[in-house]
Amino acid sequence: MYFETTLIESDKQISPEELIALLASPSYQKCNDATKEIFKTGEKIFDLLLEQQGNSKPFSGTLLGNPNSGTFTFVEIPGFPLSPSDREKTITVEVACLYLISAIYHGRLDFAQNALLTDLNLPPIERRARNKSEYIKRGFKAVKKWVERCKKAGLGSLKEKGENPLKEANLAWW
Repeated sequence: MYFETTLIESDKQISPEELIALLASPSYQKCNDATKEIFKTGEKIFDLLLEQQGNSKPFSGTLLGNPNSGTFTFVEIPGFPLSPSDREKTITVEVACLYLISAIYHGRLDFAQNALLTDLNLPPIERRARNKSEYIKRGFKAVKKWVERCKKAGLGSLKEKGENPLKEANLAWW
């Protein structure tokens, strides 16, 4: 499967794997273009997105979440390490891929305030928007099961039932 794209050259085709690799581009424009193409591709790219679990490369795109939300994320700059707390406010390729699956389910890239997870098991007053490794692992575990159900029942059926990709993990995007 190849996609015609204007990401690099107007007459070049790009494989889905190359498209996903662009999510780690330091160029926010290439990253944003790849994000749009992946979103347009829809559910047929879910398996490749799930393969990015563990990809901790930084995501430099700006299209995940509501641009007017007022929430922010951190970007690691070489030579200036982030604190552990600030590191949990970064968006990596694996987080972007989880978010993109949810965005495809919701039908829009700005369905949430930001690509930061929150634990719905906690009382509302204790919830914080963080991409903790525990949340990411729980998210991938739930989304993998959800994708298998999606293949069998179809995306429309799961949407009708209100079965969002992170429901089983009891996580939500901030």
